[in-house]
Amino acid sequence: MHFIFDTLVWKDENSDLIPLLAENWEYIPDEEVYIFNLVKNAKWHDGEIFTANDVAFTVEYMKEHPYGWVMLESVDRAEAIDEHTVKIYMKGPYAPFMEDIGGSMPILPEHIWKDVENPMDYVETGAFIGSGPFKYVDFSKEHGTYQYEAFDEYYLGKPNVDQLIYVKTGDTQMALQLGEVDLASIKPEMAETLTKEGFVVISGPHYWNKNLMINHNKEPLDNIVFRQALAYAIDQDEFVNKSLRGYGKPASHGLISSDSQWANPDVLDYPYNPDKAKEMITSLGYEWEDGVFTKNGNILELEVLVSMIGTGGQSMPD
Repeated sequence: MHFIFDTLVWKDENSDLIPLLAENWEYIPDEEVYIFNLVKNAKWHDGEIFTANDVAFTVEYMKEHPYGWVMLESVDRAEAIDEHTVKIYMKGPYAPFMEDIGGSMPILPEHIWKDVENPMDYVETGAFIGSGPFKYVDFSKEHGTYQYEAFDEYYLGKPNVDQLIYVKTGDTQMALQLGEVDLASIKPEMAETLTKEGFVVISGPHYWNKNLMINHNKEPLDNIVFRQALAYAIDQDEFVNKSLRGYGKPASHGLISSDSQWANPDVLDYPYNPDKAKEMITSLGYEWEDGVFTKNGNILELEVLVSMIGTGGQSMPD
């Protein structure tokens, strides 16, 4: 999507906001309005000039026809001040506006979408005209492939890659080994084999966690001591090494990834300590016997639901 449609801003490798279709921007708290000064040399793939009217139109269009990845409930309206300046008025403060809207909302060409009443049914060629670095060329329903080519007049300069072809494949590793594709996302368990065969494996931070979400309304999980004991009982290092083959690191016990600049270093840590976990659980009236906890003659059992998608989920039951 982002190859075809640009957003107002983007993020660099440090997760800092950088200009895209917006050269610069400011927020005026007293007026609860964002002002974006737009680039002056951007074009749509059909040659039409990109203007502030396209941005204002996109906001209003997506308010009427919601787009799943963009939450516009906090936005009151958008207004083009001139060809290269747009104001987005808020209903009130909304801290993640620049990420959730400025960096996620694909800007649409007004001259194409203004006559589209039902976007879900719009599959004409115009649906793929954007201002991004690549133009849509073809889709093969038979082979499940998408073809894109570099946009020569892209305002940030023509991409270094002339053509992209997305290939649908059932076996990523085999497709790489047979030379059917040049690049692919792989599962951690594939990395060692492919590296030995001469492939270059690129990895980097993802800034997300795999979470164990606890139902606080069920006994004994409604007890904070039990939840803390559970945290001490989980060997995060072993889990990461087993499920992700080392391509990851133990998460913090907060909801924000420990890689993030917004992570709170003061969040309490629960290093693996099974003896402490056992001590805490027995303090709640449980007895440890023959490898299980019992209370009033009942064995302590917890039901864990896991996603079987991906290596982490498949390894979890083990």
